[in-house]
Amino acid sequence: MIRLDSRHVERTLAEAAIAGLGPGDGRVTVFDSDREDDLVPVLGAETSLAIDVRCRAAAAGLAVGPGSLTLRLTTAAAARLDVASAFATALSVREPGFRAGAVDLRIALQEAIGNAVLHGNLGLDGGQRRTREGLVAFGTAMAARLADPAYAALAVTVAAEWDSRHLVVAVEDCGVGFDPAQVVSEAGTPMGMGLAVIRSRCGGVSFSKGGRRIAMAYAVE
Repeated sequence: MIRLDSRHVERTLAEAAIAGLGPGDGRVTVFDSDREDDLVPVLGAETSLAIDVRCRAAAAGLAVGPGSLTLRLTTAAAARLDVASAFATALSVREPGFRAGAVDLRIALQEAIGNAVLHGNLGLDGGQRRTREGLVAFGTAMAARLADPAYAALAVTVAAEWDSRHLVVAVEDCGVGFDPAQVVSEAGTPMGMGLAVIRSRCGGVSFSKGGRRIAMAYAVE
C-alpha cells in the first residue's frame, strides 16, 4: 500500500474543501506522483478532482463538481507520465459520447501538455531544436530543469467541463505566457507546429491568462 505524508494529504484536502467541492460532487483523489506509473486508477470514475501532493500550487479555485474533471500534477510528473491517454480514457468512462473523439483529444492533449511543460513551466526555447547542436543544448537544459525542484514542482492543470452537447478541455501552466498571434506554424517552430496539430484535432481553440491556458472544444456525439 502506498503511504502518503499525512501533512501533505491534510493540506491538500483542506485546499480542496476551500475550492468548493461539496457532497455529491464526487471524490477528491490525492496522490503522490513520485510513486505513480499510471494515472488511470487515479482518475477513477468517482473522481472529480485529482491533486498531486508534490505540486507547489494551491488547490483553491479549481473547477469541481458534476460534469467536470480536474487533474493537477507537477511538471516532472507531466513530463514522465502519459497524462493525455489517462485523461482521455477517464473522460470516455464518464461519457460514452466522448469515445468517438478520444483519439483526437489524446493527440491534442499530448501537444498542449508538452507545450505547458517545455515552453511554459520549464521556459525552454523550442527554436533551439532546429539544429543538432541546439537540440543537444535543449535536452541538457530540459534535464537540468526537471532535476531542479523550482521548476519540477510547478503545476500543470488539465481540466474538463461538459454537458450533453459540448466538451471543453483546458491545459494551464505556470509560465510567463505567450502571444498566440506571434506563433506562426509556417515558420516551422516546434510550438507553432504543435498548435497547428491541436487546431486540427478539435472544434475550436481559445487562449486566456496571457497564453498560459489553452482551451479546446469538442462536440459530444
